[in-house]
Amino acid sequence: MCDEITGRLMYTANGEGEPVVVGSLTALRFNRDRNFYMNADITADAMEMATSCFNAIGRMKPLFASIALPSASHGGLVYLDEVCVQSEHRGNDIGLHFAVALLRYLPDWTLCVQTPFVKDAIWKERTHEELLEYDQVRAKIARHFARVGFHQIPGKSKAKEFWFLERERMLKQPVANKASVRDLVVIQDVRKPPLPAKTDADQAIHDLIQNSKAQLFQPVNIFITKVTEQISNGGKLDRVNALHCLAAMDAPLIVFLAICALGADINHVDPANGCTPLHIASMKQNKELVQYLLGLGAKKNCENDKGQTPLDSMIDTIDEMNGFKELLAQMTGRVGAGGAGLVGGMLTGMDRTDNVTRELREMLS
Repeated sequence: MCDEITGRLMYTANGEGEPVVVGSLTALRFNRDRNFYMNADITADAMEMATSCFNAIGRMKPLFASIALPSASHGGLVYLDEVCVQSEHRGNDIGLHFAVALLRYLPDWTLCVQTPFVKDAIWKERTHEELLEYDQVRAKIARHFARVGFHQIPGKSKAKEFWFLERERMLKQPVANKASVRDLVVIQDVRKPPLPAKTDADQAIHDLIQNSKAQLFQPVNIFITKVTEQISNGGKLDRVNALHCLAAMDAPLIVFLAICALGADINHVDPANGCTPLHIASMKQNKELVQYLLGLGAKKNCENDKGQTPLDSMIDTIDEMNGFKELLAQMTGRVGAGGAGLVGGMLTGMDRTDNVTRELREMLS
């Protein structure tokens, strides 16, 4: 079961005069049961919270559970979706007071989770400098909510976007002093400078790779000849992450051999996310390619921007797949016997055998 909570923030200065609306608050209250993912499938934010922090029955994932009280792993869950105070009323801690008042009013919850960040649908259109300023605002808001006891989930995964408050640890005094959180570290993704623009030859190589996928890069000799021509025009294989793209496509190994022979770096780091070709091959659980890359000297201890080695990336992908399968299993129960065959068909071939996974773990350890 999931209850949607929506309300207006009303405030009376010094207890005098007519109350005025100064903002709004929205929240969701969940039962943590076998339908947890289905219940969370109300908004994209709620679903991301559920899958990032909990399993399909609402139990906290290990990273989360290691820093939370045992009492918080059971009972109701509140997701504080948004607390919005009108600009002319900000600076008086009204939003914090209302959030704490709501949590004290609601019964039967042990854990509250929220994303104390600005929601900005056009962030992708901002310049690099604007994004750096945007991150400063996000950190300020996070520290703001830390004053009532919210803690960040550590690490570099998606879960770091979420902060939690346990009922047993909720502050008796609603708002702590601002100075107490002034130096609080807020974990955020590192903003990298814009990537260099691709040349026409770079774009031509990228298009060749993308357009050759449907034909499985056949005939290979013609594909390689065309790529070689664009390299002679100044194109760079690593600038378009050629090996990363091929790994993501499960391209034939012979294509990898040819592209490596043309000078592609097997340890090239994608500047967008810090992944190497071995990260991608590991996430795809492509045993043959992993063996090939390791044989050429691919670094298996290289970390991406999430702090993950190729092995970590594979394990994280498997965990996400298991969560997806659990969600589909819940959908099966929802749609009845008629949907079971459909869901089962969707799952067929989505992951490798246990033996392959075991062998990959040994190779990447």
